[in-house]
Amino acid sequence: MSRFTENEQYSLDLEWFALDSEGNIGSFLSGGLLLPESVASDKESLLMVLSYMSRLPCERSEVILNPDLNRYTGYMSMDKKNTYDRVFGSTVRKGIFAFNRDEMTVALRGYFCVAKPTKVLSVSDVPDAVRLVLERTVYSKGSFLSLPFVHECDIG
Repeated sequence: MSRFTENEQYSLDLEWFALDSEGNIGSFLSGGLLLPESVASDKESLLMVLSYMSRLPCERSEVILNPDLNRYTGYMSMDKKNTYDRVFGSTVRKGIFAFNRDEMTVALRGYFCVAKPTKVLSVSDVPDAVRLVLERTVYSKGSFLSLPFVHECDIG
């Protein structure tokens, strides 16, 4: 099993996944910063999960954009909202919560919720091989349903 080097982590905006305390799945974009150790230590497992998630149909759920996006991203023009929907909408339509970090939230050391699904994909809905990888990275302080922001130190 190979790991992501620090150089790879700092130079790529990598998508990775975590579970919340209810077994809901969240997608996180790293913003070119360090990944949780449970993700960074096993490149092949992340690629396997990414491959599985990319094949899921985008018809499970509607998208609910975070009404407080302005708080984390600055002014939200219609173009910016359309960009967020285009970039994160396909993930959320699969039933997966979408989190991001950018230059405004790096100092806060965490990820803001971009959008959430109306019908969630649970860890119980995925194959065992995917479930075992997802169970390595858990946010245990609550549910993604009610979180506008997740601190990186609370994911492990």
